[in-house]
Amino acid sequence: MSVDHTDLLPTIRQLRGSKARDAELKDMVDRNRAFAYRYLSQHSRTLYAAVSLERYAQLFTDMKSFVASVPENFSMEWFLKQREKLIAAERKGTKSKAEDS
Repeated sequence: MSVDHTDLLPTIRQLRGSKARDAELKDMVDRNRAFAYRYLSQHSRTLYAAVSLERYAQLFTDMKSFVASVPENFSMEWFLKQREKLIAAERKGTKSKAEDS
């Protein structure tokens, strides 16, 4: 199929009526769904996050204790608790700075 970038209307008409294109798009959706199922599982996301944290920690000297505190198979619940602790500490620090001013 050729595409004229100055006039897409013929291309759109051609795509709308094409059963072969519908099958091609369905196959593409199926492949993408299989990819997501295989590579975006909870285990894969957890592993990605763990490796990312370890590599990120190598950039800073004060991250080692935090990375060491991360459980090997951490969950979203653990992450959200840590997030709440950080937010509370940040609020406390902001209040202290405001009181010092």
